[in-house]
Amino acid sequence: MNNLSQKLKIPWQKKLLNIDTTKRLLIRERRQARKEAQNANRLAARMLKPPLLTFDGSSKGRPGRSASAAVIEMPDFTRHTVTKFIPSAFVNEAEYIGLIIGLEKAKELGILSLEIKGDSQIIICQVLGKYRVNDDSKFSVYLKQMLDLLSYFDDYSLDWIPRRKNLLADRAAHKCLKENCPSEEKSYAEEYIDYLIYSNYLVDDDYD
Repeated sequence: MNNLSQKLKIPWQKKLLNIDTTKRLLIRERRQARKEAQNANRLAARMLKPPLLTFDGSSKGRPGRSASAAVIEMPDFTRHTVTKFIPSAFVNEAEYIGLIIGLEKAKELGILSLEIKGDSQIIICQVLGKYRVNDDSKFSVYLKQMLDLLSYFDDYSLDWIPRRKNLLADRAAHKCLKENCPSEEKSYAEEYIDYLIYSNYLVDDDYD
């Protein structure tokens, strides 16, 4: 092609290619600058919000060996993860304990304002007083402990989120359970459920 251009004496051929390359570089630089600006805006918006606590629990029976987990995401996007293995518990107990250990960690970090989100509608509604908890229920003990911890914070919010937006805490709980039950393999049904949950969703760091 170069030989043909020389034979035909087309002097603008090389100059045209240089212009095309320059445009591509300019477009690439603009895209990079736009991406950096978006990331900076996202970081600035997150810095204005309080730390975010998500919690979850996992159980292999009713009751069975269980694990609780909580993840605290700071405004600068650093994360603190806490987990706890429970020899025998129902999944609701594991979720309650997940929130409790998360609140304890937030208190340890000196956090005074906190966003709390979880995929357990029962726990969210019980803490908010929408669902009644019987005094003789074992959940009343967890609820009292949780309310005592919440009284430490100057400001907090408590909201339900779908499970696909709670993957950080969910995966932390499953990892803890797997590490403490290494010899147990998942059934076909459990593997299929995990496939349905995780195959179409990545970890979503944006909880807005």
